[in-house]
Amino acid sequence: MEKTIGVNFIIDVYKVKSEFLEKESLLKLLEELIKITKSNPVGKPLIKKISSPKYPYSGFSIIQIIKESHFAFHTWPEYNYLAIDIFSCKAISEKKILNCLKRNFNKEVKIKFRKYLRKVKGCG
Repeated sequence: MEKTIGVNFIIDVYKVKSEFLEKESLLKLLEELIKITKSNPVGKPLIKKISSPKYPYSGFSIIQIIKESHFAFHTWPEYNYLAIDIFSCKAISEKKILNCLKRNFNKEVKIKFRKYLRKVKGCG
């Protein structure tokens, strides 16, 4: 017998308008995803604006620890691209996440989903 011990969503959002890659918009999206997944945040999100001489464009990385694991956002404004990673040790609806992202972006959204299993001894 196997038991699900975690689910992981790797999400690519393409053709994102630059205003939706700004901190305020990303935090609003994070709040909405936490609400629809009924996740429980631990503390405040870690927010970093990333740039360097080698990478002159500045994008954001946002990580929110939740009791169930984490949400992570990474942006590439020069490519109008948003990468999202969600890991949770409780069931999360792929359909709810996809609907939320399409409602917010109405653009090309791709989700890769992986379920992590562990063998457990059964009752029989």
